[in-house]
Amino acid sequence: MLSAKCDVRKSFMLVLLVPILAVLQFQVDRKLNDRMETGRGWKEIEGKSQEDILFQDFLSWLDGHGAIRDKIRFVDFDNFGRGALAIKTIPSDEEICSIPTHLLISGKVVKESEFGRKVMEQYEALEKLEEDAIEEGEKFKLSDEWTLTYFFILLEKSKGKDSHWGPYLSILPHHIGTPLTFTQGELNILKGSNLYSGTLALKTSVRKSYDRFLPLVKASVPSGFNFDEVFGFDRFMWAYQIFWSRSLSILLDGQRIGVLAPLIDMLNHHPKMKVSFFTDEIKKRFRIDAHHEIAEGTQAFINYGNRPNEKLLLYYGFIIPNNDIDWYFVRIGIQNENENENENSDENENCDEMDEVEKQEKRERTQLQLLSLKRMKLSFDHYFLMDKVPIVPRMKMTLRILCANEEELYLWEGRGNFAEDSKDKDSNLASDSRPGSYASDSVEDVPLSNRNEWLMLSTLESLLKGTAAKFPRNLQDNEEDLELALKNRRNFSENSIHAMYYVVGQQRILRDSLNYLKEMQRKFHEKFLALFQMPQLEKIIPLKGNDWLLYKMWFSANSSTEALSWEFSQDLDRPVICVTGCHENDLLGIFPENSVIIPQNLDLGNLVDGISEVSEGGLVTLYLIREKFQESSSQKSPFFKVLQPIPHVIFLEKEDVDLLFGNSYVAQNIYDLIDENFAEFQEIMEKLKENGNFNPEIHTWENWRWGNSVWTLRIELDDPEISCIQLEFQFST
Repeated sequence: MLSAKCDVRKSFMLVLLVPILAVLQFQVDRKLNDRMETGRGWKEIEGKSQEDILFQDFLSWLDGHGAIRDKIRFVDFDNFGRGALAIKTIPSDEEICSIPTHLLISGKVVKESEFGRKVMEQYEALEKLEEDAIEEGEKFKLSDEWTLTYFFILLEKSKGKDSHWGPYLSILPHHIGTPLTFTQGELNILKGSNLYSGTLALKTSVRKSYDRFLPLVKASVPSGFNFDEVFGFDRFMWAYQIFWSRSLSILLDGQRIGVLAPLIDMLNHHPKMKVSFFTDEIKKRFRIDAHHEIAEGTQAFINYGNRPNEKLLLYYGFIIPNNDIDWYFVRIGIQNENENENENSDENENCDEMDEVEKQEKRERTQLQLLSLKRMKLSFDHYFLMDKVPIVPRMKMTLRILCANEEELYLWEGRGNFAEDSKDKDSNLASDSRPGSYASDSVEDVPLSNRNEWLMLSTLESLLKGTAAKFPRNLQDNEEDLELALKNRRNFSENSIHAMYYVVGQQRILRDSLNYLKEMQRKFHEKFLALFQMPQLEKIIPLKGNDWLLYKMWFSANSSTEALSWEFSQDLDRPVICVTGCHENDLLGIFPENSVIIPQNLDLGNLVDGISEVSEGGLVTLYLIREKFQESSSQKSPFFKVLQPIPHVIFLEKEDVDLLFGNSYVAQNIYDLIDENFAEFQEIMEKLKENGNFNPEIHTWENWRWGNSVWTLRIELDDPEISCIQLEFQFST
């Protein structure tokens, strides 16, 4: 006897429910949004406060060292703070301002200072002492140079006017406003976001760098030095934020380095301003040039580059509402086969040779996937964009390759082996941390197969929904909180408002990406369902009025199906068998073996006399054609009278494939499938002609496609040696 159970994990077709999401609109905070404006409202610096006096000393220090700033004047802009006002029109491609290179604070300057040399001596002594214990890659590197720079900033600031950079360091802000110094309550607003986990990881990393260099710094300063006050961890964190919120990447002496540039770093950031900053090696000056005209009376800006709110907040301490270059970062990977190795240890002890074969096949498939990704210069790092196309081909192709089986990978590659590439042991994948180039890079958007496309879309859906579910509060609630905070600023810190803006922006990107994905899924299913609406799928034999009644009687007499009932479907215009009160693994029905078709036990009579090497599918197809299209006394006759054409791609003509899928790998898959079936059909028909059993009225290509499509709905029994097709009912979702 055969039993059928409900398995909700194995559905024949996926039905998508697309809810309509309500979006709460609210007015954008004007103060923050003014960062996108040119900043015309301003007032002169009063010069009465201690901060203003220090700033005037700073300007005098600049002038005394040869800074050129005759085209700008520093003023206090409305909603902007201190910035550079153009006091004359600055034409395109002209210098805005410049300073001599000896005012720059760079890693080279730090290492060549007395303090830097002493710390390096301590480092080299430690390295020599622990040479055997220091692993490769742990020697002095760029991040160590930065760490040394943070300590150098603190040391120079402690010198006050005795420092070469004293006037500059005295005017630097006391508070930066990055998440590194958020209170726990402010940090909790970021929960669920990349920035929350990123901030915790960065704090740990900064602390590790501090602890690593602390003994070296202590040994490099005079005895009696007020070490804790100057080099405490809070002060170190301040220096870290100062460096990353103000440093510029420049070419100096043929090397690209990060530097602090007094005067130039006083200009405010604007993401759409076209400027460049570079070193004039001949004149030994560092300058910033405008590449569009800056009108007199408007603010002159610097541009840090394309920065999403995540980086603006983490490194600079501010955000841009409705930042059109914002993104949500995701890292996609391949599951390690050893991740669950220790789970279910009892089962692992019983792993047989087949498990090892499966593991080897998985390893080989993974290697093919990695090689394909490498050839396309794809990485595991991807972004959902704040854009009308938030999911770009680069991400889709990565997921297609990671969801592909070996057949799809070989077909996509267009060759049968990877021998040449497998010699290359370097499997490092391209990494792209700049979403601007990420979005604009040309990557071919090519489906591999229907199966693969469905998996890719499903994986994307799981990725988006899983990512969105990490946030403890939904988008609508967070939007309402932000709107309330903007109306009651006095009750909320600036850090809290920045955090709310960031989280709302991230959730909006995920929402828009999910909506875009749903449209992708709709188009895919429209194209897929078009396969079920071709004219070739018309009923081959009209049903007689009592056919369904006879089938119902036959079905009831040959099964035990308490969970099933008959209802008439208006959509299908025929009765259907429905499942009532079904749960996973519930028993649906019990059927005797003689109610199923088993290829090994088909009664084909002399139909295949003299025919050998016929596939199971070919045998079943011949049997189905004979039973349905000939008057037969078969006990399954009521079933065959109601069995209709099954939607399948082999019903398509090649022109229909071209219309639906164009020049794609999906189309090639369908061409191959149709050609394989037609070749088998022709071969078997020739043999039927030879043994005298060929009937031109029923042994047609149309009927062969019908029988073959029915065979595709076969189910697998527990016994791997037996295949069968499900006769009595079909499930519809």
